[in-house]
Amino acid sequence: ATETTGDRNATSECWSSVTETETAIPVKLLVTNGTNASSTVTDTSDSPMTVNTYGSPTWTTAAYKYGTTSMLLNGSSQFIYLDDHNNFDYGNDSNGFTFEMWFKQVSTTGEDGYGNMPLYGQSGSSSNGNPRNYVWRSDNDTITHYHQGASPDGAGGDVSGATMEDGNWHHVATVFEHNSGNGKLNHAVDGVWTDNTGGATYTTANIANEFKIGRAQASSGAAGYANMYVDSFRLTHKSIYTIGSNFTAPTAIFGKTQTTITDNATGTLITTAQTVGSAKTSCSGVLMYKDAVGTNTIGTDLKIYFSANNGSGWTEAASYTAL
Repeated sequence: ATETTGDRNATSECWSSVTETETAIPVKLLVTNGTNASSTVTDTSDSPMTVNTYGSPTWTTAAYKYGTTSMLLNGSSQFIYLDDHNNFDYGNDSNGFTFEMWFKQVSTTGEDGYGNMPLYGQSGSSSNGNPRNYVWRSDNDTITHYHQGASPDGAGGDVSGATMEDGNWHHVATVFEHNSGNGKLNHAVDGVWTDNTGGATYTTANIANEFKIGRAQASSGAAGYANMYVDSFRLTHKSIYTIGSNFTAPTAIFGKTQTTITDNATGTLITTAQTVGSAKTSCSGVLMYKDAVGTNTIGTDLKIYFSANNGSGWTEAASYTAL
């Protein structure tokens, strides 16, 4: 077979033009693995911030998603925190904002009395945590988010099919699409968005408070801790995931680059001419394809043509049938 355009794989007689490109992304905070039995947490981004721990939680090899360790928080006195920084302001960068984390819940120990477990965000030590911008796991499939001064005040919701209390590893992400400062804000669990997109617009508010993982004050005044393993977390000044489009949670340890998948399977593939033994009044053909990216509607994006005079006078197939 030959081709007129496209990027054909000559061995398998097909196009294999889906490509992956690694591009640098503006990572502002990156924590992956630590040393077993150590309480030291290191930010490996290009401009690292100081990451602190309270209550001496340690890295352990007992459980981990990627790498060799995760940090265990006991649900009563331990958490991870960073001092206030403009990196935590959703609206600080026109490229957007993404905070994501892998966690594995151990038990309900430390919840605020209403079944809520604190995940991450800015929260103080006042009776209700104000000023606060914090994300909670409310129940097995619900994210609750409080963002004081923002409009609206948070964008939590139910996540269809989520099972965050099942003792398995889960990826949770908070994304703000900037859109000139009036974009959307939402949260995803294992690549599935909550049923609340944050409305048509979400006006953020910059909060001056520590950023904590596994510790927050509830609006009722109750203290909340998380009994969970934290494998890794990353803050990026870019909306890594598109709100409203479910995605596959990362399949490798967080890094400083993003994989972009592109395709260019546009062209014409001409098979080798075949000689028939006698006159024919009809013919048929078979087209096999693999759904990867882009559109692939048979008869619209993908078509079959026939020529009975050695490559001229092409006629499209009269009909198509999916097999």
